Amino acid sequence: MVYIVAGFFALFCVGIIVYVIRVYRSDKKEGYRSKNENDDSIRRR
Repeated sequence: MVYIVAGFFALFCVGIIVYVIRVYRSDKKEGYRSKNENDDSIRRR
């Protein structure tokens, strides 16, 4: 049972890291112009 919980926790952490990296790269590509609009679009996704 402990291994199952640890496995889910690891997948959850990896998913958050991948999501943060994708958002960070998309921000870098679009640049810092109209940052509020970019944040809103990220929240809608």
